[in-house]
Amino acid sequence: MRGFLIWLPVIVALALPLIYSAMIIISRGGVRFFDSYWQSVMSEWLATIIGIAAGLPIGFWTNRRMQQEAEIRRKQIEETSRRQQVHRILTILLDELEENLPSLRVTIEEHIVTYPFHIARWQALSAGGAMRWVENVRLLSEIAEAYEYLEAVNNLSLKWIEVQLLPSAGAREEQARHFLKDRLIHGAAEDALEQVEQAITGIKSELRSLET
Repeated sequence: MRGFLIWLPVIVALALPLIYSAMIIISRGGVRFFDSYWQSVMSEWLATIIGIAAGLPIGFWTNRRMQQEAEIRRKQIEETSRRQQVHRILTILLDELEENLPSLRVTIEEHIVTYPFHIARWQALSAGGAMRWVENVRLLSEIAEAYEYLEAVNNLSLKWIEVQLLPSAGAREEQARHFLKDRLIHGAAEDALEQVEQAITGIKSELRSLET
């Protein structure tokens, strides 16, 4: 259908002189003036065909050029929007991860359980599908792993608080409490700190690339 519409002006240009000539000849009652009239019609017709033949390619090229430029502009707008979204998302996560650094260091150095570590913004962005804007798969993996470690420390810390509320039943139970705090929570916090720092480094690098 589209091809027919493209060639429709050519068909009309070819047909109109013939139809018009036939109507004139019929209306004049014969072919007495056919030779002179037909020569005039043919010259005008040829001029029209040449004009169309010259104009159509230029028109098609101009139309394609405009479509290509419009597509380029559309992609540029989409890419700018994506970069802005990624910058906003990564900035939010960077702030949240950096907020966890002091508490992680205190947990490691002084064996003081600090609860909870901040993971709410990550959870909200992930649940809302905002992370789809981030195309850096490696960075996404680093961020997700950092939050997995933080959530693990949160869960262990909550378990330790629950155990603290229980009455002491003896030396074995007390040893279990210290093991939970000094080994499990301390070790998980060390792993979390390493992964959080790695994610922060990756986020800062990505933000710099987005700002250039």
